[in-house]
Amino acid sequence: MKKETGSPRQRGDPGRRIVAGRVLGLTFAIAGFAAIVLGWLGAARRSCVDCQIPYLISGGAAGIALVGFGVGLLLLAQVRAEGRRLADRLAEWPFPEASQSDPETVPETDARRLESA
Repeated sequence: MKKETGSPRQRGDPGRRIVAGRVLGLTFAIAGFAAIVLGWLGAARRSCVDCQIPYLISGGAAGIALVGFGVGLLLLAQVRAEGRRLADRLAEWPFPEASQSDPETVPETDARRLESA
């Protein structure tokens, strides 16, 4: 049996989660636009204004909600992608080891704080 490492939030391929978020976001946004179009087409078939209102409300409200949810998923996927890109760049950055830093290279404000401790 394979032993899983990492916390439950870090399991799985992060790239897969980003792609899945983008696909779901686009799917919800497209479904929202389809709901708006279907509401519009339903209202266009009715001649009296009172008969058009249910189509506009249901199609418009559901469509706007789906588009908003889809855009939210797309934004979340983009934030995850940028966070991953930033983490990859920081992993390549040559940070000095804690034992290698000497007091002369520490900025003056940090040196004062260390001396007073």
